[in-house]
Amino acid sequence: MPPMIITHCAHAAGTASAVTHARSPGLHRGVGGGFPPRKIALATLSQVLACCLVVANPAFAAAAIAPAPAVEAREKIPLDELREFAAVYAAIRASHVDAVDGKRLMHAAMVGMLRALDPHSEYYDAETLAEFDRNMRGRYAGIGVEVVTFAGILQVLSVAEDSPAARGGVKPGDIIERIDGQVAGASAQDADRLRGPLDSTLALSLRREGRSRPIEVVLKRAPVVLPSVESDWLAAGIAHVRISQVRERSALELRQHLARLGKEQKLRGIVLDLRGNPGGVLPAAVVISDSFLDSGRIVRTHSRLPELEATFDAHPGDLAHGAALVVLVDGATASAAELIAAALQENGRARVVGTRTFGKGSVQTVVPIESGGAIKLTTARYFTPKERSLQSAGVVPDVDLALGRAGSSGPDAVQSADPDAEDDAELAAALRALRADLATRN
Repeated sequence: MPPMIITHCAHAAGTASAVTHARSPGLHRGVGGGFPPRKIALATLSQVLACCLVVANPAFAAAAIAPAPAVEAREKIPLDELREFAAVYAAIRASHVDAVDGKRLMHAAMVGMLRALDPHSEYYDAETLAEFDRNMRGRYAGIGVEVVTFAGILQVLSVAEDSPAARGGVKPGDIIERIDGQVAGASAQDADRLRGPLDSTLALSLRREGRSRPIEVVLKRAPVVLPSVESDWLAAGIAHVRISQVRERSALELRQHLARLGKEQKLRGIVLDLRGNPGGVLPAAVVISDSFLDSGRIVRTHSRLPELEATFDAHPGDLAHGAALVVLVDGATASAAELIAAALQENGRARVVGTRTFGKGSVQTVVPIESGGAIKLTTARYFTPKERSLQSAGVVPDVDLALGRAGSSGPDAVQSADPDAEDDAELAAALRALRADLATRN
């Protein structure tokens, strides 16, 4: 597997099988595969895709595979330092009060080396790498349910359309009492048991309100796609588009949602909701930004490796056709999601509403190693269209809701929730800001 370039903050990452966040019931979830074949030319993206995981589109994959620059022998390994490391290793094995397994000691050394570099470089064993890969690709083998764990129970939150669970009669609200005959409870391990090898079977015992006896179902695991884009209408001509994570297919999902919204009614404005978005893959973030732009710089990456130096500019073709745009962010908006917010803000395409974002301005490359694991190594930094680094600084909103909570009485301050945004005060503030922008156009 070739390396994968990401710009992702692990602080907000979660598992695919146990989802505990609330979701607006009216949001539409999109599906797709690969990158959209529009606007960003393959020759341009290949500068970054040369170190990316193979994507779903074979044409992209063929152009993307290249030797990993991070594992080339760029300089001779200093023997004196290796001898010192070997001496420490031997001393620990020989003299520590407890017998230490050599494999465990080497693993600890690798983990320690990477942790000493920066907060985002780390070692992945084979199992962790597989989970990371599933999360970035947004697909896994399972039954197609989102579950929530609370009060000692494992409950179905939602059921994907045309999934094994849907075909088997599983419904939202069902409580999963047993998985393959074993009692299920409120643990991530129990939620993970819902996934497994493709085409393997899974027996569930469900408790449903109004039924006196458990419901027994046997399901066959199938490929499940995790959408990262949702959308609905806030008001006439004003859409709410949420991107929960910047995955490989997120740009294509966004394109599909914008097309559907445009067919339903004329788009006057969009609230692009990036709250809680931990980031993801860099190429997808570039295409998402370009989807709302006709021109201008999107991002520049800087690295010691010449092959990772790249500049990305927008191309004509705003998919929102100039609709007013507000980007909603918070302190958990990180990395690739911050890149999107900064590109739209600094190109004058959108106002940013919310609170200062997380502040991660670096790019990581996941480099596979022979053991079956990988190292996630910080290999580049990225800079906004105005050549700012977001590291530790984050994106500063044009409408700062933290100031609003502190007592601002301006028109954009957080007040009572807008009825169109239900009980979400931040979304209500973004909607007010968008309406104010629309008013200036009239």
